[in-house]
Amino acid sequence: MAIDVILQGKGGVGKSFAATCLAQYKISKGKSVACIDTDPVNNTFSGFKSLQVTYIPVLENAGINQKKFDVMMETVAENIDTDFVIDNGASTFIPLSAYLAESGAYDMLVEMGGEVNIHTVITGGQAMSDTLNGLKTLCETTPENVNIIVWLNPYFGKIEKDGKGFEQMKIYQTYKNRIHGIVNLPERNRNTFGDDVKAMLESKMTFDEALDNGDFGIMTKQRLKMVRTDTFQALDAAFGSVE
Repeated sequence: MAIDVILQGKGGVGKSFAATCLAQYKISKGKSVACIDTDPVNNTFSGFKSLQVTYIPVLENAGINQKKFDVMMETVAENIDTDFVIDNGASTFIPLSAYLAESGAYDMLVEMGGEVNIHTVITGGQAMSDTLNGLKTLCETTPENVNIIVWLNPYFGKIEKDGKGFEQMKIYQTYKNRIHGIVNLPERNRNTFGDDVKAMLESKMTFDEALDNGDFGIMTKQRLKMVRTDTFQALDAAFGSVE
């Protein structure tokens, strides 16, 4: 059993894209996959009907609703032969990441034989500093028996600081022993590849659904195939690091 949790305190950086790709990637590997969306504000993930996402809004009044959190954990515990992909919103980042550590949930999942992976997205552009701070928080608060996997999303710009790429940045050098894998998404043209992925996500379609949909043109489908291939290969590399 693997539990993959997407956590990042900055909204609009590609968390739901990461969640949907993770689920599809695992399904493509023949795994039994269950999906959970906890975002109380922008529950995008739960809109993907073919992924059969369960909606469990664990945040209530800026804090964790313990009963709903318990329901989520019991769902995981009762399905030890299933991989879980859990998407979380920006508003749940601080309370949920803290509660997962404080409640002993991580330790419980590992003791059950689960592999726990925390995925966080780093993006270029104006949000880069915020997303790097989110990574710093996770590295400092997440137990060492949990894997941290970083997604590098260059959609909003190059992920560079003072001319240095992510792996040359001080934050990576400081916490590289906590980072178990990097999902390095290639930089693509926003006006073609970017718009195609955006249209697919807004339609709440998986790659397979988009490729079978007559509303998408032949070149759009070709670009989506390329995105899928690149993303799955990047996940192969990241999970190879974890293994």
